[in-house]
Amino acid sequence: MSVMHRKVRRTKSPAGNVLVFVLLAVAMTFLLGLTYLNTCTSVTNVADVLEDHSRARQVAESAINSTIEYVRSNGDWRSQEPSGTWISDMSLLDGTVTVTGTYSPEVDVAVTNASFESAVGQLANPLIAPPMSGTVGGWELTRTALVQTGTTVPKVGVEASVDSTDGANRAFITFTLSVIGTAQIARTLGESLESACTYRCIVDVTPTGFPALSSEIGFRILAGGVVVASTTHASTLQLPSLPSELPDLPSSLPSGQEVDSLLEVLGLGPGGASEYALTFTTTESPPAGNIRIEIYANSIGVLAGVRFDNVQIYKESTPLVLTAVSQAGAASYQVSASVIRQLDASSNPYVRIVQWQESIE
Repeated sequence: MSVMHRKVRRTKSPAGNVLVFVLLAVAMTFLLGLTYLNTCTSVTNVADVLEDHSRARQVAESAINSTIEYVRSNGDWRSQEPSGTWISDMSLLDGTVTVTGTYSPEVDVAVTNASFESAVGQLANPLIAPPMSGTVGGWELTRTALVQTGTTVPKVGVEASVDSTDGANRAFITFTLSVIGTAQIARTLGESLESACTYRCIVDVTPTGFPALSSEIGFRILAGGVVVASTTHASTLQLPSLPSELPDLPSSLPSGQEVDSLLEVLGLGPGGASEYALTFTTTESPPAGNIRIEIYANSIGVLAGVRFDNVQIYKESTPLVLTAVSQAGAASYQVSASVIRQLDASSNPYVRIVQWQESIE
């Protein structure tokens, strides 16, 4: 008995095909989702980093600009801030910042017999033909007068005094019966002006006697016979001053090689001497020749006088270097500026930036 085998043909179910496609679609969607999430995470990290760098830069630049404004408005910044850290880890604009200010110490420019201690004496005052020039302790004394007699010329010289601000002696100019007269005490130093340097000349000044009807007291710095700075043309800033306080305009404008300068006046005591500090910055090509200081008084009147003592000159050969290092999130930024404080054409203080650098830390 034979058995017939019939070959059965199996066919795929349409429902099975759909299931396969669904599984593939789910797998692709899952992979695409993972890829998208990974990409989003990377983009988010980059955006966060860029935002941190932007904030760090904003913090550093804001700090350096604020510090420059402080220097501009405060002529006495050097005595108030050390060469080193000025601000440490201060919170600013959702970040922190440290600001340093570095500068070279002032160098003393030698002034021989600066406090008039070498000798005392004065230009003689004979009734007829009094001398109009001479020297005492290396200082050159000169004078003029409308009427040149022993009683009408200004008296000028060096005297011993218990009221001297430095040492035992001080220089003096006195107008007794002078109607119109001038007097000067001067000295030429042993060095010339350097380019792009800040100089500070200090003289203690004490007015005495009755005020003249019209008078001018001051001093000036020359180089090779050219006036480079004078109290006459300097803007005056009374100390101590508010940060927003601006100097007064000079009585007359400078001319020639004379530069705008700042005169800071600090009273040393009630009715006593005052410290006059004349500050100026030389150009890239200052006048050639040795430095000369001239201290003077011009008067129309009688029984007026002035005393001078403790003549000092300092120079600063390098600018102030300000550096702000900020931190915002994971980013750090640094801004450095080399600056010099000066006056503009209207005698307002400003800060000249001679170098500016920025970098990502």
